[in-house]
Amino acid sequence: MKHLTFEYHDKKAYKEARQESRNKKYKAVLLQVYSSILKEEKLRKKLAKLRRDFPNALIVGATTAGEIAHAKMYEESMVVSLSLFKRTKLRIAYSKTIDAKGAEKIIKQTLTPKTKAMILLAEGLGGEDYMGFIKALRKSNDKMLIAGGLAGDNFRLKKTFIFYHDKI
Repeated sequence: MKHLTFEYHDKKAYKEARQESRNKKYKAVLLQVYSSILKEEKLRKKLAKLRRDFPNALIVGATTAGEIAHAKMYEESMVVSLSLFKRTKLRIAYSKTIDAKGAEKIIKQTLTPKTKAMILLAEGLGGEDYMGFIKALRKSNDKMLIAGGLAGDNFRLKKTFIFYHDKI
């Protein structure tokens, strides 16, 4: 596995990540995108560019209350985390609801007995049943590591976004 983190506007790091992601030795490519940009159209354009530039990548992400990369805090920017895997198989799924039913949908679409980890990103303001969701996931595979968090909106507490490929 190889991991690169870069700020979206860092042209040199962006180019290096793009070239590395095209290396045929990697079986799976994951882009995690975190941004405190809250203008939906601006986000949509940036995600579309990432989708074009990293066509073989699975893309997930969320809005934040600020981004951190290389011990620096960013605001109104986008930080991208590129993970390249030689043997790992990646799956991605989306559920409109964060509750036990939503978890069942995710389980059916993505999980296998060999699943070792899950990155879970959720809308941060909907008052969903997060614990019911996680309990259902745990019940399906109690050895699986679950990481992730809730989307933010620069502490405005009005609207958050999650990203799934180039969809918001």
